[in-house]
Parts: sequence; structure tokens; C-alpha cells
Amino acid sequence: LSSWLVRLAWENGRKLHPFSVKGLGLPRNFWYADIDRSVHPEELANIAEVTGTDPARVKATTLVSCLKTILADDSVESRGPTPWVLPIAPRARRWHRPGMQLCPECLATDEIPYFRKQWRLSFVAACPVHGSLMLDRCHRCARPINFHRGDYCLQTPPEEFPWVFCPECGADWRIAPRDTATSDSLDL
Repeated sequence: LSSWLVRLAWENGRKLHPFSVKGLGLPRNFWYADIDRSVHPEELANIAEVTGTDPARVKATTLVSCLKTILADDSVESRGPTPWVLPIAPRARRWHRPGMQLCPECLATDEIPYFRKQWRLSFVAACPVHGSLMLDRCHRCARPINFHRGDYCLQTPPEEFPWVFCPECGADWRIAPRDTATSDSLDL
């Protein structure tokens, strides 16, 4: 959900947070929560209505669709830990834990880069497509991945995809060093 909303704001030439509030009618504190893990049904319904997207398709962008298979249950607590999901510990629209991972090669080869749901799952240590180890921190400044803050301090949305750059140091995550997953690198 977060990745789709970031791309939606950018494609409409708007900064994410004003777009979320004014364009989608979401509360100002919407990004203070882990919206991929748990978002209020009313907010999902509102997003579906405003974007003209089937509500089931909007819900499918959240982690609930993965967790139903993994946990054999689709009940996800809105607070507290969720099994197999990396916590992001949001505070003031910033994630303070390395709960989002990325594959630099996926971002580099996507026509329009996007963050996948599976990248939030704790047992995904290597990219299933490229075999490279997932990154959970910026390769330059070691801060947790906060892709949704890519346009935060900018006056206008950038021409290029803001969510592939570290909002703290400006590093391009698409060119981060890649380590290939081996049994030695995973300590198996």
C-alpha cells in the first residue's frame, strides 16, 4: 500500500503527504502508522473510492493478503508485533527500525521502481529473482530505509523517482553494492 501511494502521488505531480491528506482525504497522522500491516477499513474504502480502484484490490496491496497465507489467518493486530513481519516502528512519519528491505537490482531494473510486499517479511533474506542479499539500511549512511520520505523536504516533487533515494543522505539505492546470497553469507 505504501509503495503504491508513493507512486500515485508522484504520478499526479504531488508531494506524498499533502496528496494523502488533500487528494485522498486521509488523516494527517496516516503515515504515523505501519499502513502496510494494518490500516483502518474506512481508510482503505476511502482510498478505493477516490482512486476508482476495487476495494479488494486496494486491500491486496497490504500485508494482510500475505499474512492470510503465512499465518493461516487474516487477523492482524494493529498494535504490537505480527509474526514474520519486520517492524518499522514509525514515529513522526519516519521509520526507526530497519523493517523495510530492498533489492537494489529489482529497483534498478523496474521500469517504474516499486517496493514489494515480500520485502517486509522477516524470512526473505535474499531476493528470489536476483539472489542478492536484501538491504535493510542505506548503504551509505546506514539509516533504515524510509522510501516514503523521498520528497519530504523538497518544495516540488522531483523529476526522477524520489523513493529510490535515501532521504537522509541522498544515496541512490539502485546502485548499492550487491552481495550474492550463499550458504556462507547466510550462516547456514
